[in-house]
Amino acid sequence: MPVASLDEWILATVAEMCQQDPQNVTEDTTVLDIGLDSLALSMLLAQVETNWKCELTETDMARLFEALSLRDLIAVVRSAIPAQGSPGLADTSLATS
Repeated sequence: MPVASLDEWILATVAEMCQQDPQNVTEDTTVLDIGLDSLALSMLLAQVETNWKCELTETDMARLFEALSLRDLIAVVRSAIPAQGSPGLADTSLATS
């Protein structure tokens, strides 16, 4: 079973955290509309670092808190993950079939 892409993983994780239907969560969804508060965002950051084996800098974290849409959030996370050819996703239930 292939691992979800970073984009898919973030969208699915945010949908689950905010108790939203994953079908209604897209890159164009705003952070405000989905209800992603600072606590949920902090939890997401911890999961990103663990599951994608990266370390977000203080600058990355500040940029994440300024993200207006999930597309913005994904772009910040993408820039923080070293390009290694394949994601470093740890054991997670969010794999695609």
